[in-house]
Amino acid sequence: MSLASRMTSPVVLERFGSAENFSAASVAFLVAREAENNLLLGITSDLVGGGTFGAEPPYMAVARRGGAMTAVAMRTPPFGVTLSATEDLDAIDVIAEDVAREYPSIPGLIAPVSAADRFASKWESLKPERRLVRANERIHKCSTVNRTRSPRGEMRVFRESDRELAVQWRKLFISESKLPNPGGDAELRAGIDRHLRSRDGGYFFWDVDGENVSMAAAGGRTPNGIRIGPVYTPPSYRGKGYATSLVADLTQMMLERGLSFCFLFTDLANPTSNSIYAQIGYVPVIDCTMYDLKPV
Repeated sequence: MSLASRMTSPVVLERFGSAENFSAASVAFLVAREAENNLLLGITSDLVGGGTFGAEPPYMAVARRGGAMTAVAMRTPPFGVTLSATEDLDAIDVIAEDVAREYPSIPGLIAPVSAADRFASKWESLKPERRLVRANERIHKCSTVNRTRSPRGEMRVFRESDRELAVQWRKLFISESKLPNPGGDAELRAGIDRHLRSRDGGYFFWDVDGENVSMAAAGGRTPNGIRIGPVYTPPSYRGKGYATSLVADLTQMMLERGLSFCFLFTDLANPTSNSIYAQIGYVPVIDCTMYDLKPV
């Protein structure tokens, strides 16, 4: 079937109750644009590995036209909806309608800009809620690290004694970055555990004379890569190159393990972080919008 005739076919939505079945159905489509879809691939990998994101079961769906997959959607309550990169915006309408039937409300969504705008527009036509931009983000990927001048110190892996510090720094990262707060300390600890369980993932620190000065995580494994983040440095240690060196060394370590690339998200409102990651070797892939959905 030609592309033109396929796009005139109706959109058919299929939902999944099993992360394993969802992964088997969607992975080839998502991997075709692996960097753009790294968040969906990483969440799916976590679910297949036994990870959980809350008490409610996840929403997992794929949209097809003429038998060909054109879009993928997921929600892991209490978080919002995540959408794949797609050119089939009519499929986004169908997904929004299905999500609206499943949930009386959702906190928000994240997706490439065109998909995010289309979902939000459809949602506003279905629910007494309106979009509010939480963040404009950019996905980057790196396959070759540009070595940077290292400050004093070195990268080290997570120790169990670091757990409470990681929780506190995660809180500060969420507050400063204005990301959705998943809940209390229990959910933050669960998030840390997901990173620690993720294949090749974990939490890492930049250590200067036995003192932690910066933190970065790796998780959300995809077939050929892994996502770096969150990255956090306390204000008193900023501007010294600690986070730059930590992300560079962590990225290099992941590539030396045989991964093809690493991914990370940046806030477009923070030119400093975008510049730092470019120096390391990260290149832009696609822009995304994170919307909150608020009652009118």
